Amino acid sequence: YPLTERSGAKPASVLADREAHGERFRQVARPFLTEAFEAGATFTGTFSPTTVAATPDGDRLSDALAEAVVDPLRKRLESVLAGGQGDDPVALAEAVGAAYREWKTKRVEVVAADHVANAFAAGAYAALPAGAEVRWLVEDVGGPCPDCDDNALAGPTAKGEAFPTGQLHPP
Repeated sequence: YPLTERSGAKPASVLADREAHGERFRQVARPFLTEAFEAGATFTGTFSPTTVAATPDGDRLSDALAEAVVDPLRKRLESVLAGGQGDDPVALAEAVGAAYREWKTKRVEVVAADHVANAFAAGAYAALPAGAEVRWLVEDVGGPCPDCDDNALAGPTAKGEAFPTGQLHPP
């Protein structure tokens, strides 16, 4: 049933609860992000199950991925559900389908790849001994990143100290 001013329905009443919507993504992402985290820890040559078990990053990483997917997707769906299709349920269904297709074909792969890379970096960082020096390296594949350049110019930084942008390790 179209969500028009006449119907009185609101887009939020049609969509799943935000937390439940996000939980679906968290459940799917958690094992992959944990695997990437462990791979990063192994990459440093200092991986141990104790290090990973003591680090609460699995939940934090999957929460961040769910938020990065759910919030923009819900905003897009709310926009679709709130207007433009009038009383035409076919047009509404097509618009909702297009919103999901856009995410499935254009956006989710980039978001997921960014979060897997972040999980790998977090694992590598977590496995380093306290006080180890880390350095931010820049490779401007997608274009220049002023924040990355600032962090790289900081030079070696001890583990636990933030880079100029406030980050502890690269995303």
